[in-house]
Amino acid sequence: MTTPLATAKAAIHTLLVERHADEIDITDREGVRSRITSLAEEYVKNAGIALNRLDYGHLIEALLDEVLGLGPLQALLEDPATTEIMINHPHQIYVERSGRVSLSPVVFESAAQLRQVIDRIVSTVGRR
Repeated sequence: MTTPLATAKAAIHTLLVERHADEIDITDREGVRSRITSLAEEYVKNAGIALNRLDYGHLIEALLDEVLGLGPLQALLEDPATTEIMINHPHQIYVERSGRVSLSPVVFESAAQLRQVIDRIVSTVGRR
């Protein structure tokens, strides 16, 4: 994600947490999408940035993946050809598809984002 998009994503995520943290129902994907879309429209208008339709769509999906899924890993997990994901570093993710391992273009924005995903994964299995 380019820097302006990453900045927008971080700002919108912060707004979502500040304004709606207690109201988010993670089982209601469309409800979360609606809140994110509303906040994104507000942010884009107030920040005076121009996003094309494709970038705007990527922004909304990235925020949904961050809030409801496993962030940048979500698209890899949803790919039925993915058999393994190996993370060596926030900016170095390998993926195995159909028996072939390759470096993925998917990266974490920071070590903190990677840590959040790790915490989310281990919390579902009851470990720390």
